[in-house]
Parts: sequence; structure tokens; C-alpha cells
Amino acid sequence: PAETADLSRWRIIGEGWKSLNFSEFLNMYVSKVSTPVGYLFIYLCQKTGIDGLLPMLCALLFFYNTFYIVNGVSKIYNNEGDVEYPKYIAIGLLFLMCSGRFLETISGVRCMVAFSVVAKCFYCETIEKKSILKSVVLYLLASLLHLAVIPLVALRMFAMIFEKKESYW
Repeated sequence: PAETADLSRWRIIGEGWKSLNFSEFLNMYVSKVSTPVGYLFIYLCQKTGIDGLLPMLCALLFFYNTFYIVNGVSKIYNNEGDVEYPKYIAIGLLFLMCSGRFLETISGVRCMVAFSVVAKCFYCETIEKKSILKSVVLYLLASLLHLAVIPLVALRMFAMIFEKKESYW
């Protein structure tokens, strides 16, 4: 990633965190920022001393969530017997992988991971018909990982008002 990318900035900022013990870090940073999960995630990666751990974990989380959705949709439509569908999944995966999401995920660090968590939660609730209660913690973690997902989470909560479900409990 470019020197102006978030990854480069977080590596420089996080370099000073290596000398802090966990309780000092919690008091100095986590308790005072609007994205404590993001700071904690970066701190723990920096503490290991493994230079590529942060972008690796971001890519792993993003692509796990993304492929979970693609795999689930693939199973749904593959059961309907459409012989052309596997070709469409392959083309969709090709476009996904060629769209620059990998570089964006490893350089943007937290943003794409947070968006993928929200997307997976939405998929699980709408397509797999899982309870929103299973997603609430993940929505909260994603919101505390990167602030950009808060409008999406708010829209999702607002949309629940108009959904026709007997109970969310």
C-alpha cells in the first residue's frame, strides 16, 4: 500500500504502543476514542511484533465474511437447478477479486472489515432468517471498529421497524 494509506499511518502510530502494557493502553487510548475496537485490534497486532499481521487479519476477516455470503447465495441458487448459475458465481467472484478490494482491505485496515461484518449480519438476518439478536453484538463491534458503518447500522435498525416479523426475541 501507498505511504499515505491507513496501514502506513497506523504502523507509525502503533510503533509507540509496543512499549505500553495493556492497562496503560486501555487508560490512554481505548477509553478515550470513538473506535476502541479498532485501536485494540491494531494494538494487539502491533504487540506481536509481526509486521504483516494487521493487513493479513484484515484480509482474512473481510474475505471470510464476503465468501460466506457468496457461498450461501451459491447454495441457495444451486439447489434451484439452474445450470448457468455456477458460471455466474464464477464471474461474480472474478469481478469481486479484480475490483481492488484486496488492496483496499489491507491498506484501509479497519473500514472494509467493518463493512463486511455489517454485510454478513444483514445477509444472515434477511436471507438465512437468523435472529437479529445474534447480530447485535457484531453490529456494535463493527461500529466500534470504524465509524463509517454507523449510518448503515442505523439504517438497518430503522428498516426493522417496517419488517413484518412476529417477534425479534
